[in-house]
Amino acid sequence: MRKKKPLVFISLLMGICIAVGIKIIYGHVQQLNSEEEQIGEIETISNEAISNDDYSVDTSSSIMKPHVSSSSEYEEEPTENILKDKKILCIGDSMTYLDNKEIRGGKIIGYQQAFRNEGAIVDSYGISGATFKQYSKEMSTREHGSLYDDLVLNKKANIKDHDYITIFAGTNDISTNFIIGDHSTLDNPKTTLGAFNLLLNYLKETTNARIVVFSPIYTSNLKERPKEDMEKLVEEMRYVTHLNQIEFVDIYHHFEINHKTSEKYLYDKLHPNNEGMDLIGEEMVGVLKTPRLVELPKKE
Repeated sequence: MRKKKPLVFISLLMGICIAVGIKIIYGHVQQLNSEEEQIGEIETISNEAISNDDYSVDTSSSIMKPHVSSSSEYEEEPTENILKDKKILCIGDSMTYLDNKEIRGGKIIGYQQAFRNEGAIVDSYGISGATFKQYSKEMSTREHGSLYDDLVLNKKANIKDHDYITIFAGTNDISTNFIIGDHSTLDNPKTTLGAFNLLLNYLKETTNARIVVFSPIYTSNLKERPKEDMEKLVEEMRYVTHLNQIEFVDIYHHFEINHKTSEKYLYDKLHPNNEGMDLIGEEMVGVLKTPRLVELPKKE
């Protein structure tokens, strides 16, 4: 019987080894499970971080666009209104003059109202029927005012005390006998380009205001203002503003008032109604609230 003791001992030893092995294997399994759980948590955090990132993919474009989260943690600070309490001088013809004027059918609220809505202080110098060029009894088809005469020669508007100056004119230069001139007559105020160039020179020399020139809008009165003349005027105004390093905005070609919408926005084929004025004002506000396109040296 004593010969069986070694077998019992061996069996007991094997049982202990198996138990230890099972414990070790179980420990490894537990560790693996713990690591998998940690990896799962990391993946969850990563996915959450991606979904809360400041950029999201616009499915209609390959460009990454900023994404504003609904979480208050990511809410943006309100943008400062840069036009509030700024002084704006609006220079132009009847489309500037019409602000708060009565016409048949009611009162016109001009594009200037959009600046007032931003908290700006608005001054207007608008002359009904005005041109850039000087009036010439021999050449003009009718009597008209001249922005060059009034502002440059006769100093009828306070130019210095403004933060912004907008110029919105030119259409009457066509309807009063279109003497546009050329690049060799930029010092001749009896031509449209000459008077326009001299006006811009005067403004640059007189003020530190940001000056923005807006082209005339589309008109369906093609008899007095033929399309080819309007396009020539806009093209040459662009040239002169570029020459003077002044901002130019083309709202003849690139604007909601066009040959398809003129009946909706123009009450007489030329002048904007209140809806048209709203569109013009919104466009001008948008331009003035964007950074300056051309930097000019400050005047002493």
